[in-house]
Amino acid sequence: MLADGAERWFWATFFFFLLLPPFWILFFRFGWVFAFFRSVQVGIINLCLIGLGSILGVLFHQEDPSFPIPRGGVERLADWEEPSFPSPWPVESRIAYRNFLDFRSAHAFSGWHMASAVGLRGWIGLPPGTADLDAMVAERVGILDQRLPELHERFGEEFAVALRTKSETGLRARERNREIRELESLHNDFWWSLFVWSSRFDLIRVYRSEWFAAFWAILFFGVLSNTFRGGWRRLLRPAKWGFVLTHTGILMVVVGGFHGRLTEMRGILELHVDESRGYFQQWDGREAFFKDPSADGLDTSFLVRLDAFRADYHDVLEVLYLKQKAEGGGKFEFPLDRQPRARVFEGLERSYDWGIDSSGARVPFFKVKVEKFLPQAKAEPTLTPVAWDDPSGIPLAWLAWEGESGLEEQVEVLPGRLGDPGTSHAESGTRIRYRLVEGAEQAKSLLASLPIRRIGVLAGFGEDGRQVSLDAAPGAVGDFFADGRPFKVRIVSGRPDVELVPDGAGGRREVVQSVPIDMAPLRNPGIRIEVKSPSGELADRWVLEDEFQNEGVRFPELKLNFHWDLWSAPARSKLTIFRYRDESTWIGEQGSPESLRELQAGELVALGRSSEFSLREAMGPTKVDLDFQPLPSADFFNPAPAAAIVRVETPNQDQVITLSAEPGSPFQESQFRYVGPDGEDRWVVLVLREDRDELPIEWRSQLSILRPTSEGEVERSSVGQIRVNDYMKWRGFRFFQSNARPNDATYSGIGVVYDPGIPMVLTGLWLVMLGTFGVFLVRPLLTRKHRGVQ
Repeated sequence: MLADGAERWFWATFFFFLLLPPFWILFFRFGWVFAFFRSVQVGIINLCLIGLGSILGVLFHQEDPSFPIPRGGVERLADWEEPSFPSPWPVESRIAYRNFLDFRSAHAFSGWHMASAVGLRGWIGLPPGTADLDAMVAERVGILDQRLPELHERFGEEFAVALRTKSETGLRARERNREIRELESLHNDFWWSLFVWSSRFDLIRVYRSEWFAAFWAILFFGVLSNTFRGGWRRLLRPAKWGFVLTHTGILMVVVGGFHGRLTEMRGILELHVDESRGYFQQWDGREAFFKDPSADGLDTSFLVRLDAFRADYHDVLEVLYLKQKAEGGGKFEFPLDRQPRARVFEGLERSYDWGIDSSGARVPFFKVKVEKFLPQAKAEPTLTPVAWDDPSGIPLAWLAWEGESGLEEQVEVLPGRLGDPGTSHAESGTRIRYRLVEGAEQAKSLLASLPIRRIGVLAGFGEDGRQVSLDAAPGAVGDFFADGRPFKVRIVSGRPDVELVPDGAGGRREVVQSVPIDMAPLRNPGIRIEVKSPSGELADRWVLEDEFQNEGVRFPELKLNFHWDLWSAPARSKLTIFRYRDESTWIGEQGSPESLRELQAGELVALGRSSEFSLREAMGPTKVDLDFQPLPSADFFNPAPAAAIVRVETPNQDQVITLSAEPGSPFQESQFRYVGPDGEDRWVVLVLREDRDELPIEWRSQLSILRPTSEGEVERSSVGQIRVNDYMKWRGFRFFQSNARPNDATYSGIGVVYDPGIPMVLTGLWLVMLGTFGVFLVRPLLTRKHRGVQ
C-alpha cells in the first residue's frame, strides 16, 4: 500500500504467491483444515499455550490498557537524550515513558522480593544481610522510645503500642522502598532493555496481542468444528443439549470479547448536582458523545443529568492537645503524623492523661464518653452569652448576602475564633472574617499586619520522618523526603477551582479557567508543583486538598498534602469585622488601618458593583448548645450532618456537650482547660468531623437520562442510582461511581464504559455454566443404571 511505481507490482506479486499455498489448502484440502481444528492434540496444545500466555501476562507488567503505547513510541523514546529530540515530548513518547516507569517499578519490586527470599541480594547489588537495616531501625525506634512513656501516660497503652509498631513497620517499609528505588537506578539499562524486548514481543500487552488473539481464534474454530462433528442432526437429541449449550457459550465468550475489543470506549463524566451533559472525556483525551456509534440521527442521543450526590465518610472524634504559641494561637503539643482519633459510635469511651490522684490511685484526668450519636440529625442551636475570657465561648456573627435583585440570597454564620479563616464571596473577590478585640488600637494593629504571602500550605516529611511544611506560593522551593531520599519541590501555580481532564498520555492537564484566581470559587483547591528527584529527574504533579484523589503520579513514594489558605490567598479585598469589648461593631479593610469605621446592624456594605452584604447580628463569646433531633426517614442523599452528645470529665468538672460534624460549623469543636497530673495546664480540643483523609464508606449518585424530543425539548427517560460496583445501564453505556471531592459536596466523578461485547460474554458464561451443569450433574442422574439392573 505504501510502495510507489514498479515497486508496488513487485510486492503485489510477492504477496500473491505467498498467500497461494494457504488458500490452496483452504479450498482444495478443506478436510485437512477441518481435521486440524478438531484434533484433540491441537486443542490441548492450544489450551496450554493460552495458559502460558496468561502466566506471561502475570509475570510481565502490562501496559495501561487505557493508554496503550502508540506504534513506534518505544523506539522513538530511545533518542530522548539527543539534542534533536523535540521538547516538550510528543504524546507517544510520554505514554511510552510512563509505561516504562511503571514497568521498571513493578519488576524492581518483584526482583527485590525474590532476591531477598532466596538469599541472592548480593547478586543484584544490595547488601547481603539486614544488619544495617536492623541497626537503623533500632536507633530510630530508640529515639521514639524516649517519648513513649509520655505518650503512654497521655493517650494510653493501646495508642503507645500501636504507634511503636506502626513506626517500626514504617521504617522497614521505607528502607525497603529505598532499596527498590536504588535497584531501579542501578539496573536502569537492564530494565530499559527488558522493556524494549517485552514490547517487541508484546509481553507487556499479552491479553491484547495478536499472538494471544490467534490462540483464542484457534480455540474458537476448534470448538466450532467439534460442535458439528458428526453432523448437525445429532445436536437435536436431548442428550446433546448440555454439549450444545457449553460449546455455544464458549463461542459467544470469544466473539463477545473480540467485538468489545474493537468497539469499547472508557472514560469519565464529571458533573455537579443539577448539571447535564451529552458527552464524556475518554482516557485518551478525546470526547465521545452518548450515542450508539452505529446509529444515525439524534433520536439515539441522550444527556446524563446528576440529580443528587453524597459521599458518606466515617465520623471520628479527635482529641487534640495544644500548646500556646508566643505569637498567639496554638500548636500541637505532640507533633504526630496523625493525631489521636476514634470512630464514633454510641457508648464510645476513651481515657487520657493518666496520673496519680490525691488518693494515690492511678486514674485518667480527662475522660470522654459518647452518650448519644445520630448519623443524620437536624440541629436547633441555643445561644448563651458568656464572659469575655471564657474559653468555651465562640464569637459569632451573622451575615446576610444580597444579589443584584436586592433580595436576600443566604444567611451565613461567621465564627470569630483565632484560627477561623473567614468566608469567601467569589462574585466580588472579597474575604471577610470576624474577630474580638479590646478596642480600636488592637483593631488597627490587626488591620496593619499583612497576611503571609501564600496560597496555602504544602506538607510532607522531613529527613527525620517528621512532618514539615512549606508556605505554598508560586516560585517557592522546599525539600521533602521519601524513603530516605531528598526531593526538591518547586511551586508552579495554584487555584481554588482546579479542573483536570485526561491529557491523552496517562496524565491530567488543567482546564484553563477564565475567572481570575482572586474571584474563583473555593471548589477544588490545588497546586501544581515540579518535583526533582535525587537523580535529577523532573516531574510535574498536581496536589489537591482531596489527597486520596491523586491520580497515578511520578515518584509515588513522595507523599504530599495541601491545604488552601482562604485568608492569605489572593483576593480583591479583605475585610475584618471587629467586636469591641464595649459591644460596638466596626469594620476595616486589611492593610488599611485608616479604613476602620463603625458598622451598624442591618447596614449594607457594597462588594464590587453588583453585590452587598449586611451584618444581621454580632455577638461576643457565646456558649452554643445544640438540640439535635434524629432524622429517621432521611434518605441517603440528605446532607444532614452527624451529631454526638459527649460527656467530658476532668478533675474539676463534669460537662455534657453537643457536637456537630458539619464542616466549618462553629459547633464542630469544643475546648477544655484543666490541670494535668504533673500540675501543668492542659489545653485540649474535641473535634467531631468526617474522616475525609480516607476514602468514603459509600458514595452514590442519582442520575437521570434525558432524551431530546422532536419539539426541541428533553424528556426524562430513566432514573437510577450508581455506586462504585453498582452500574446503571443505558443504550450499551454503563455508568458507575468513580471519584469524589471532599471539599466539593456537589461534584461527582462518574466512570463511563461502552462495551457492547459485555452482554454477549456474560450470556456465554451463563450458557457454559448451564451446559456443564447439565452434562456433569443432570444427565448422569437421569441416565445412570441402578445396581443390579442389566
